[in-house]
Amino acid sequence: MNANAQELNIHSRAKDERSKKLSNFAKAPFELDGVKLASIEGLLQGIKYQQDDPGREKTFGLSGLAAKVSGRKAPWTGMVYWKGEALRFGSEAHRALLIRGLEAKFTQSEDAKAALLATGDLTLVHKLGRTAGKPGQGSLPNRQFCETLMRIRDRLRATAAARS
Repeated sequence: MNANAQELNIHSRAKDERSKKLSNFAKAPFELDGVKLASIEGLLQGIKYQQDDPGREKTFGLSGLAAKVSGRKAPWTGMVYWKGEALRFGSEAHRALLIRGLEAKFTQSEDAKAALLATGDLTLVHKLGRTAGKPGQGSLPNRQFCETLMRIRDRLRATAAARS
């Protein structure tokens, strides 16, 4: 069997609906530490704004390309801001925050949870047809993003099995 047949590429413009719903761009409202967010992209981009910047709350309420574009307007400081703390962009603390956001999305959004569980045993990948920066750079490297989703999927399955 072709290795690609055992993979699902996560992409906001994919033909596969599961792939779209797993994307950071997907609208899947959730709450993290009392903050309401429309999407993971809204979180990724909104935390680039300092706590008192009105662009922050606006971006938290966006999804898709609108969230990405809004984040580009944030003044670059090399930091992200969450609950009164400044975290170095790309640091372990920054990535841990994003992982908590993914966990919140897939436990609170029934649509996102169903899409993740519907991937079965497929290996999740995030290949966009281009290389953005060096491996390991950025908010959450593609490999870590996919490994996180597969760990969340495993936990969701275990929880469902324990309830049965």
